[in-house]
Amino acid sequence: MSVKLPVVPKDQAVHVVVDSTGVKVYGEGEWKVRTHGVGKRRTWRKLHLGVDSESGEILGAVVTTNDIADCEVLPDILEQIKQPIEQVSGDGVYDTFDCYDTITERGAPALSHSLMQPD
Repeated sequence: MSVKLPVVPKDQAVHVVVDSTGVKVYGEGEWKVRTHGVGKRRTWRKLHLGVDSESGEILGAVVTTNDIADCEVLPDILEQIKQPIEQVSGDGVYDTFDCYDTITERGAPALSHSLMQPD
């Protein structure tokens, strides 16, 4: 099966979508947790991504411990993106003054709450 992804020129501005997900790196299996409850040795990490909304290409990625807020990592994600940024979208956790400042420093309009809502 062949899948063709759109190629975005590196000088073209991109619409970046940011989000994170939790990844269990050590601990009991889900069946044991459902059956016997949570044990003491569960370790989680958070994978924070910045993705090109058009191509699906991962433009920036950061792994943190689970106690780091998503909004704290936005500058690190955007720093990895070399091409111009047209727009940044994310959920409500990115709705902070620091995130707005970080985005406008990159020359993109600050994301508004309406941009963060799913269609």
